[in-house]
Amino acid sequence: MKKLTLKYCVVAFIFISTLNCSRDMDSTTREVYREGINGYAHYFIDKKTNEVTMVVKDEYLKLGEYIIDINKDTLRIGDTLKAHFDILHKNYRITIHEPSFKIIEGSYRRPTPDVIRELDEFLFKTDSAGLFEFRGNVEYDTVVIPFVYKFIVLQKK
Repeated sequence: MKKLTLKYCVVAFIFISTLNCSRDMDSTTREVYREGINGYAHYFIDKKTNEVTMVVKDEYLKLGEYIIDINKDTLRIGDTLKAHFDILHKNYRITIHEPSFKIIEGSYRRPTPDVIRELDEFLFKTDSAGLFEFRGNVEYDTVVIPFVYKFIVLQKK
């Protein structure tokens, strides 16, 4: 697990539901809702570099329950796909089936003023070009949430 800033959590919680809209999230990020290889999704874009920093599909953004996102849907060979899981339930289990198998078990702990909450993170270093899927499921209580994100890996420049 990797500690992420509270700013990331706040940005991830804010979303829009209108099509083809763009809005500034803060001084460094803007959000665009557009269609891509994952259907319609929220793309968070760095204003300085114009690079995508986070992709979130509506079905994996359930405020007060969970957020499942990836850092980008287009990578180059050697780049790392990063997925973050913010599960707001006591005991949960994340099973990742593709692009590699991994099980993550955790328990939600409410953040305190002096402790930043940790999100579960999955990293996958790309080594070949093609179209891939990041696929798995999240389980808590009696709920099972399957998730799928597609991502493209291009040749190095």
